[in-house]
Amino acid sequence: MAAEFLQPFSHFISAMRELSKPVVGAINGTCVGGGLEILLCCDVIISADGSMIGDGHVRYGLLPATGVARKLVQAMGHFRASQMLLMGQLYSANELQDFGLIFKIVPRAELEDAAAEAAASFSGLSGKALSQLKTMLRIEADMTAREASEFELATAVDHFASGIPEIGIKSFLSKATPIFD
Repeated sequence: MAAEFLQPFSHFISAMRELSKPVVGAINGTCVGGGLEILLCCDVIISADGSMIGDGHVRYGLLPATGVARKLVQAMGHFRASQMLLMGQLYSANELQDFGLIFKIVPRAELEDAAAEAAASFSGLSGKALSQLKTMLRIEADMTAREASEFELATAVDHFASGIPEIGIKSFLSKATPIFD
């Protein structure tokens, strides 16, 4: 019964983490439990001022089931993640911005525009480069420093074959905005 309940959400979270395009998250109010699990799949997080974020699983005798502990440790460090998870504590958006989890805090009335602006900042960039960067960010966390360096070098060398870096370098040298297909 538990697997039937938890596995679909876990698969959904895994699919979100595997998305090849950047994901912008916007928080407007309270984001707890499953909402936090979804939030941790985002690449850029914008919050309305006054929002509260946390994980209340432990308060109800539950455990997260999508890799939240690992993701929070990576994002905020062991002790801050421990406090959030073990105490079931909510944090303000301001605190989580200080911890490095939230990119930007805006007034509630500006949240939608700020999220759209963040998403628009990816337009005009190379979709292939963004996708490969997301792959690097996702999988290098499990690698040693040496493995990550070797992986990045190999990926960058392969990426040059796409012709995309050439467009970027020419644009840089001519002080023009690159145009990627």
